[in-house]
Amino acid sequence: MDPNKWTDATVQMFKESQEIAFERKNAYIMPIHMMEAIVEEESNIVIRIVEMMGGDVNKLKKEIKETMNKIVVQNPPPVDIGLHPTTQQVLRRAIEKQKRMGDSYLAIDVIVMSLMEEKEISTIVGNSGINVKEFNKKITEMRKGQSVETKEAESQYEALKKYGNDLTAQAESGKMDPIIGRDEEIKRVIRILSRRTKNNPVLIGEPGVGKTAVVEGLAQRIVKGDVPSNLQCRRTIEER
Repeated sequence: MDPNKWTDATVQMFKESQEIAFERKNAYIMPIHMMEAIVEEESNIVIRIVEMMGGDVNKLKKEIKETMNKIVVQNPPPVDIGLHPTTQQVLRRAIEKQKRMGDSYLAIDVIVMSLMEEKEISTIVGNSGINVKEFNKKITEMRKGQSVETKEAESQYEALKKYGNDLTAQAESGKMDPIIGRDEEIKRVIRILSRRTKNNPVLIGEPGVGKTAVVEGLAQRIVKGDVPSNLQCRRTIEER
């Protein structure tokens, strides 16, 4: 387990997990500490997916804290906090997944996939009102088939979150009205995006003519799977 092969976000998550365990006077870092560190991070993948699927975020966070409250407190607090055997198993599984996915660095989403194999964690997520199998599927979809090649990979994603609106997420959550009368324009954009070369469509027109509607229509089709395989699981980001 080489932290030099972890993304910056993963390193930070483990530091926070250790702090949580220390503050609670727990002797080990346990999977539930990791889950707490992940969900308390701004724009984290777990909360994004739970919200996307219409789950109860407050219930999720409450159950995580209630589970941590059941862990035996050590008094006086431990000087050194180690990894619980279950946490070691989570990490080993995550590293195996990382290798299968062709990632150079261990990212948070891979750790979440491994955490979800722990019954305690999957039960808590399921109790928030979502289907656990669909949750796991969403994690994979959000990858868009890309591999993690740098330690900063997740920071680059956060830049998109900060400076852009994810229209695909809005379509997934049902926050978008159906797009009517733009089928031909949407199909043309899809054809251009599917080309091997010269695949950058440009929508030109005065404000109010419906350029945004075409892009929103594309996002809705991606969500429905009504696009070629090369566009499936892609995200449509609108600059703020």
